[in-house]
Amino acid sequence: GYVSTTNIMADGTLQVDGAATFTADVTVNSMLDVPGNVSGPVAKGSLTDSTNFANPSEMKVIGDYAYIAGRSGNSYEATDNTSYFSIVDVSDKVNPTVKTTKSFANDDIRGFAIQNNFAYILNDDHDAGDVSLTVLDIANKSSIQTVTTTVLTSSIIRANDISIYGDYAYIVNSTAIGKELVVLNISAPNNPTVVSLGSADVPNDIYTTGVL
Repeated sequence: GYVSTTNIMADGTLQVDGAATFTADVTVNSMLDVPGNVSGPVAKGSLTDSTNFANPSEMKVIGDYAYIAGRSGNSYEATDNTSYFSIVDVSDKVNPTVKTTKSFANDDIRGFAIQNNFAYILNDDHDAGDVSLTVLDIANKSSIQTVTTTVLTSSIIRANDISIYGDYAYIVNSTAIGKELVVLNISAPNNPTVVSLGSADVPNDIYTTGVL
């Protein structure tokens, strides 16, 4: 049998090719070819970063890279959080290495999506009281470049999730009167444009049948 997982622990430890069941915040399939004993697989490699990986909110593994969002504070409500978006090379399963990290002062990364060579970061800014979408160029994994930041709305309680399908990004926010669904055209990553924004009876998380 084969087990293929990448896991980030609450203390900021990234485990590659670990056991099938974890007690950590985020576990995803990494699509790595890892032979092992299904009844008792063990971690092959790990990487600890108590700052950039602390309080992880989300992780996605695509090919040889893990994309991780973490934050400095334990609470989403804190006004002085700094969030971190990190790219980790996991091609060497025994020795995963951080390629680069992008920090967001006073922001909470509430979700992100990867498509082509771009990362779409959904942020809560508690100081300004708004939700924003930052597009990052991640073609060079060692040097993240900010393409643009679009402020979506200020009449929200918090951002919840983002998903992408084709040329469109779908974002769910919570407002004082319910949920809000924002649809953006991202065919030009340097100029995301809002297509529609309105109340919707949707859950906190959103998934599409395309690239997440």
